[in-house]
Amino acid sequence: MKAFLKVTILFVVGLFASMAGLIEVAEYSVENNADFEVKSKPKYAVFGHSVAECAYNDTVITDFVNLCKSGESYFYSYVKVKKIVEQNPNLEVVFVEFTNNSIRKPMDIWIWGDKDLNFRYPMYSPFMDFEDKFMLAKNNITGFYNANSLTLKHNLGITIKKDYEYVSKIGAYQYLGNIVTDSTLNAAKPLKKKKNSDANLLYLRKIIDVCEANGKRVVLLRTPTHKNYSGMDNEEKYQGIRNDLFSSVDYLDLARFSAPDHQFADLKHLNYEGATRFSKWFDSVLKKGLLDQADMQSFVDSEIDSLAVY
Repeated sequence: MKAFLKVTILFVVGLFASMAGLIEVAEYSVENNADFEVKSKPKYAVFGHSVAECAYNDTVITDFVNLCKSGESYFYSYVKVKKIVEQNPNLEVVFVEFTNNSIRKPMDIWIWGDKDLNFRYPMYSPFMDFEDKFMLAKNNITGFYNANSLTLKHNLGITIKKDYEYVSKIGAYQYLGNIVTDSTLNAAKPLKKKKNSDANLLYLRKIIDVCEANGKRVVLLRTPTHKNYSGMDNEEKYQGIRNDLFSSVDYLDLARFSAPDHQFADLKHLNYEGATRFSKWFDSVLKKGLLDQADMQSFVDSEIDSLAVY
């Protein structure tokens, strides 16, 4: 019996060691060959979740690329920002969506929840540091273990196919064709007050640090949402965190940009019509020298005030 138990233990240990070795080999291959070069060689890039993903139509903004992804926390944004700034020396300014829900505790689930581990971890694992992986394992060891089997399959597939191009997979402008309904407009309710996501805020700081270390300017953005959107009920806490943690970082609040109901897909997202109008306006203020202004916020406020009121 003891001999059988010993053999079983050795077999299991060997199996785990073999799997770990294969994962390491596959990740090494991907990490050393991955292509994050944006072929259009833009000066500007924006990162964030769906609010920005659906708002910045990079087909009408000059020298600009939208690399946002729906449901993405700063944890995963950091991994791809790190590779983008390393491989795109032409990039000058990194815009990062910083909205009210970015500070909320539920963002933790966007980092180590089972769904996000299974969906995002396999793609970004080759580019993570030990401390990144340790955070995931510490907060969801079962989910992290399960995600590693998917990681092996994903990265072996990339290696075998030599499909190392990443830019088309990590984010893009999202076209939304629907229009917000009256029932949605009338259904908005204040959200319950929740704690902050320290982990998400930590990785926003890491995004800023890696950009600055690579000589890239960082501008935090707050993108327009509908006036009935209840997600800004934590405004005092949001502004407090911004002032306490990110006061040295450029910030643009574009929430006052006026758009009619039919230019929203829902209370959080502009639809394609709203995004096109907003993006053309954003392109115009960039060309007017927005980023060279001593007071960028006053400049955009003036530009917003000059627009037609809906």
